[in-house]
Amino acid sequence: MFKYLAILSFLLTGSGAALADARQDCVQLSGDAAISACDEAIRQNPGDANAYANRGSEYQNKGETDRAIADFNKAIEIDPRLTRAYNNRGNSYQRKNDFDRAIADFTKAIELNPNYALAYANRGTAYQDKGDPDRAIADHTRAVEIDPNYARAYANRGSAYQDKRDFDRAIADYTKAIDINQKYAYAYNGRGAAYRDKRDFDRAIADFSKAIEIDPKYLRAYYNRGNAYQDKNEYDRAIADFSQVIELDPKYASAYFNRGNAYQEKRELDRAIADFSKAIELNPKYANAFNNRGNAYADKGDLDRAIADYTSAIEIDPKNALAYSNRGIAYRSKGEFDRAIAEHTTAIAINPRSEIAWYNRGIAHRSKGDTEQAVSDFSKAIEINPRYAQAYNNRGNVYASKGDLDRAMSDFSKAIELDPRSALAYNNRGTVYRDKGDFDRSIADYNKAIEISPRYANAYNNRCWLRATANRDLPLALADCDVAIRLASTDASYIDNRGFVYLRLNRLDDAIAEYDAALKLTPRLATSLYGRGLSKRRKGDQSGAEADIAAAKAIRGDVADQFTRYGVN
Repeated sequence: MFKYLAILSFLLTGSGAALADARQDCVQLSGDAAISACDEAIRQNPGDANAYANRGSEYQNKGETDRAIADFNKAIEIDPRLTRAYNNRGNSYQRKNDFDRAIADFTKAIELNPNYALAYANRGTAYQDKGDPDRAIADHTRAVEIDPNYARAYANRGSAYQDKRDFDRAIADYTKAIDINQKYAYAYNGRGAAYRDKRDFDRAIADFSKAIEIDPKYLRAYYNRGNAYQDKNEYDRAIADFSQVIELDPKYASAYFNRGNAYQEKRELDRAIADFSKAIELNPKYANAFNNRGNAYADKGDLDRAIADYTSAIEIDPKNALAYSNRGIAYRSKGEFDRAIAEHTTAIAINPRSEIAWYNRGIAHRSKGDTEQAVSDFSKAIEINPRYAQAYNNRGNVYASKGDLDRAMSDFSKAIELDPRSALAYNNRGTVYRDKGDFDRSIADYNKAIEISPRYANAYNNRCWLRATANRDLPLALADCDVAIRLASTDASYIDNRGFVYLRLNRLDDAIAEYDAALKLTPRLATSLYGRGLSKRRKGDQSGAEADIAAAKAIRGDVADQFTRYGVN
């Protein structure tokens, strides 16, 4: 009997050791090895709540959320006071975006352990994901009261403040998290995002770079830094970062989309289209990718493809006001003004506060010749966004076309105040000064436009015309026309203006040659016919002169008055 008992004792001891080993491995191992150990522990003791909870955590780490929930359910069934099982099941529900169940579980964990900082932090994150940043902040605040060194709770509270657009508090919390853990890449990334929201792009980039230094595979930090570089118009650096994101995750549709935007800004339209197409391939419901590919096609002059893409964007998202507005721009470019106006009107119905839609409808009305409605639409755009420089500029153009030079001057000046780098507004104000007879101010504005944009052909042309009509600095006028024509060699009006300078200089053969060239491009250009007629008359070709002058007057009855006004007859 003694021997038998001795042997039995050994067997019991061996079995107990095996069970202990399985339970220990279930806790200490990870992945499939831990799951196997937990399986064994549960087989040996089906009432082991901790083994179910541990196996659930391993399933959760593998992304097998439903299996994880099933194990947490079993753990709670066995031990209804197993706090961590509620907390971990809450995490699983949160991964499934079932925020109400997640919050219920975190709340139960807190009920069981009122000082459970992790459960407060997790519930705070669930509230934030549900769109309730105030409750999120309250929970994260409680978490850091329980554990003042809880870096994650500070960082997540910073994220909740960021959702409320309280960027200074967000930055303070991210900074506190970094003070606690200087290797906390997530906190650097979050603080960088808050700095970017404050348009402090250099600080944002520094923080994103630090996050990447800590974790060279931190995809989100590369993505965010790419956006910050794009905000700074540093498109090559942005492209490099988005390319790194794509290398880390070739199925990241948004990275292709943003890289496409950067290529479009660089006018590398084919590359932009390729990236937008890849984003659409990865996500066929990506309305913004269709919209922006449409923009790239429009920039290439392929308006039909552009319209097709805008239509796809609208089919995916019928409330996409921007896609309607862009389709309206494409229709206007095709000369279909009524369709354009209808598209912008739909965009306005969807979003009455869209200054872009009001602005673009104003342009369409102006293109159609409805100046009153154009002024009304531009004014509405300005009411919505009082800093909308382009709306002031275009309203100024309408006022100028109506002869209301004082209002035009006021709008162009406001556009310049809002955007001191607007060469277009300086050019337009220079023309108003010209029409008011203020030569010096007109020259100054054209000079400024050219300083800002040295390849601005129309500004050179306008400065040429100002000098020519004033009969001042004609060699400089000729030089300006030369530059304008080099930059835009097929613009008949620029060539016509150079013909007028030659006529002023009495270089009659040159004048006739210029007018011939202009008329080859635009056969019914009345000023070129009349100027050529005057040049022929001065050369003694009376019959040729009379034919050209008669043809000019037949096209535009007041053409002679224009030349007389400038002292040329």
